[in-house]
Amino acid sequence: MRMLARLAAVFALVGLGAVDAGRGRAASGVPPSRWLSANARAHAATLTLIASYTAALEGFNFDGYGRGALVVSIPLGYRVRVVYRNNGVFPHSVLVTPYAKKDLSSGWPLAFPGAASPDATTGTARGAVQRFSFRVTKVGLYAIVCAVSGHEALGMWDVLRVTRRGRPTVTIHS
Repeated sequence: MRMLARLAAVFALVGLGAVDAGRGRAASGVPPSRWLSANARAHAATLTLIASYTAALEGFNFDGYGRGALVVSIPLGYRVRVVYRNNGVFPHSVLVTPYAKKDLSSGWPLAFPGAASPDATTGTARGAVQRFSFRVTKVGLYAIVCAVSGHEALGMWDVLRVTRRGRPTVTIHS
């Protein structure tokens, strides 16, 4: 019985869980807290973003979520390290921009220096892993977008909320 539970967990980790493709949300699988780890003493958080983690939104998602369903909250002053991987057949990327600018078709301004994967407008190939980091320096609402042309419009965006204090968290909003 334990072996079956472990296999189910492995399938969920590799994106074989059920998907509610209409809403861009994973119907089952990895809990959102698995995408974020933090060290409060160091004021640092590590966020894992996997492009095309599931088939939700035809694969235009981060960690199985899109259209703002995944909300990452980070306290002011934290250094955010992003580990990004592309599981999709199309090139993808990650860029953090002010929320009010998320609907641009291109040319998103960076919310914070360093808040984008390398070559954000062209993206990376399937299987590529990239790392980048930035410090959150202003309280507010920001969007995590795929900066490859047209991908944000297809729903490949989620939310970064910078709070005055608190703990780093990940929540799902439907």
